[in-house]
Amino acid sequence: SLVSNVKMRPHDHWQIQRLTALYLIVALPLLLGVLFHWKNAPYQDIILSLKNPALTLFIASTLGVCLYHMVLGMQVIAKDYLKGLAAKVI
Repeated sequence: SLVSNVKMRPHDHWQIQRLTALYLIVALPLLLGVLFHWKNAPYQDIILSLKNPALTLFIASTLGVCLYHMVLGMQVIAKDYLKGLAAKVI
């Protein structure tokens, strides 16, 4: 995968995780606002709003950054906790 092939220095990982967190602090409330607005909207209105490239790009980038942020966090968890667990099993 693209994420596992990229060689990062330890501080790069930390900086990227903080940048994705800052993006998500702003983007997730906006995304939740859009989803809340769509809650009782007719299907045709939702489809029409999704035809707006800016909104579609915003939703796709927010989901992508969210997943990437999750991958970075899971890498830290695996590195910190599973390494110790493997040593205990062996």
